Amino acid sequence: MSKQLSLKMIKEENKKYDEIMEFPFERDGEEMIIKIHPYFSPLRIEKLIKEYDEFAKKAEEEKLEISEEDALNLIPCLVIREFTDINFGTAKKAKSILANFKELTNHPIFKELINAIPDPSMESVYAEFNDRLGIASKVQGLLSRTKEQMEKLESKDILFGDK
Repeated sequence: MSKQLSLKMIKEENKKYDEIMEFPFERDGEEMIIKIHPYFSPLRIEKLIKEYDEFAKKAEEEKLEISEEDALNLIPCLVIREFTDINFGTAKKAKSILANFKELTNHPIFKELINAIPDPSMESVYAEFNDRLGIASKVQGLLSRTKEQMEKLESKDILFGDK
């Protein structure tokens, strides 16, 4: 006989999102610790996607040119900013945020941190981005088809009668 899922079970499983692992590294002969949340809750992934959208809007407003390499590093940088205790400061402009991310990607700790995060966690972020892109693509396709149909109807004077 199967068990019924309860809210208590869900709460217990959700405790994994509060877990923290310590990532030790050495800097100038001094040992330091970066705290990482290895498991990503859906709510924090949603927050990360909103931050990505905000960054993209700011970059567009600022007419900021973003290289392909920088674009590929945006999501891992946002993951590190969201799921570690590294202090990124209070940069608000896309240009400043991108400069901070470039500094991060130029440091050996960047790849080490990304490799320390469990693959399923990183995959969940990329899957959510892909889902969003898929939905956006479907909506865009629907809008395009609707526009084409409206143009066909208008050209036949069906909507507005004989002129």
